[in-house]
Amino acid sequence: MSTFFEVGITAAHGGFGEYDCSAIEGEGWANRQDLIEECQGNISGTLYELGVDALPSGMEDIRGRIHAEPPWIYAYTNEAGDAHYFGVRELP
Repeated sequence: MSTFFEVGITAAHGGFGEYDCSAIEGEGWANRQDLIEECQGNISGTLYELGVDALPSGMEDIRGRIHAEPPWIYAYTNEAGDAHYFGVRELP
């Protein structure tokens, strides 16, 4: 049975449009959709899955530019309109 974990994605310190993925922390979830619904409940606005959903202006598809890229990447904007990204990893 797999367990799913949320991981943070932030701009890499070296720049050049690259991003870093944080280490796995926190509780795991038995179902990825339950984890995503929990994340959606903690933000205001819409949650977008990169590579699946059309992204609004100001939000980038950063796939391929993330060090240790997770298989699922999501984005949302905060109240100030800034884009934030996080990923989901699956462990056996």
